[in-house]
Amino acid sequence: MSAEFDEKAQAEITKFLEAENAKAQMQSTIHEFTGRCWDKCISNASSSRLDGTERACLQNCVNRDYRTVDNNEKDGVPACLA
Repeated sequence: MSAEFDEKAQAEITKFLEAENAKAQMQSTIHEFTGRCWDKCISNASSSRLDGTERACLQNCVNRDYRTVDNNEKDGVPACLA
C-alpha cells in the first residue's frame, strides 16, 4: 500500500477489496452454474418459454450446485476450489 494512507485507511481499503473480490467470485460461480445447467437442461433454446421439465431441471441443477458450494464453504473450502 502507498505511504500516503494511514493504517486505518489501508485496513478499510483492504477490507473493501476483499469484499469486492468475494462478490466477483460469487458472480463468476453463478455464471458457471447458469451455463452448466443451461447446457444440461435446455433442449430448445429457440423457444421463448421453458417447459415444465426444463424449468424443474434448471431449478434442481442450480439448487444442487448452490448447496454444494454452500456446504464446501461451511467446511472451509473456498467456492473457487469446490
